[in-house]
Amino acid sequence: MKAIKVDDLRKLLKMVIEQLHILEGIDKIEVDKDMYRFIPTDKWQSFDQEPLIGSLYDDIEELEKLLNNSDKVISYVDFDRIANILHFVSEKLNPVSGTPFEDAEN
Repeated sequence: MKAIKVDDLRKLLKMVIEQLHILEGIDKIEVDKDMYRFIPTDKWQSFDQEPLIGSLYDDIEELEKLLNNSDKVISYVDFDRIANILHFVSEKLNPVSGTPFEDAEN
């Protein structure tokens, strides 16, 4: 079994954000694609699980509610939402396929 300290996660997330903002000078990332394939966390190890459809636009809207409403309680679903956005950012800025999202066929 492996473990990661929550403080280490905090440091790593801060490093990723600093890479984007300070080192690369990126203030915002245009999210120009909405739908993505999503496998719920409880099904990650079920290799016959059919992916569901997720919405980056919905993820962003829900996370904005957290930022704009101090009474809104963060949930573990928000971890997934942030992960989905980080996945999008990774693929947009460093496409695995070699073809950026904006150039790829839908």
